[in-house]
Amino acid sequence: MTKKEKEAMQELQNMEVAADLMLRYIGMDVDENGYIYYYDEDENVSEKIYIDGFACKYPAFPINDPKSEIILDVYNNTKICSHLVHYYNKNIMHYDVDISYITNARMDTIGRFEVRYANGAVISSNVYNKDTLKYIDFIMKMEEAVPMDFDRLRELDIK
Repeated sequence: MTKKEKEAMQELQNMEVAADLMLRYIGMDVDENGYIYYYDEDENVSEKIYIDGFACKYPAFPINDPKSEIILDVYNNTKICSHLVHYYNKNIMHYDVDISYITNARMDTIGRFEVRYANGAVISSNVYNKDTLKYIDFIMKMEEAVPMDFDRLRELDIK
């Protein structure tokens, strides 16, 4: 196996670990074709997840139609992370958000992700370098994740 192949394999593994953590704590799942969905037990309704009109697929599944599908890459894509946090606050928790932001001035530097809610409460992630991990940590914090999962997330951080 070449160095490039090892790096690509490690990148996919990081994408899968990040997706697994985010999806588990938001309460989303993956169907047999790799599409991400949210099942609302109260309403008994299943909803496929779309971002900007694109159906989201789990990282290990191939994209069949690039015009209508995207990989749910929460390890590298802050836009996808932001969308999922917005979805979580609005559709799952039914919280009104005043503003959400990253505290660092430059991308992928030490900082936190913070959300200020309409009731005045401010919730912050733990400190990370990689911006996407700040979003995942925020969801995990809101859902009172187990310490072992925070350790797994911390292992994905960049120097």
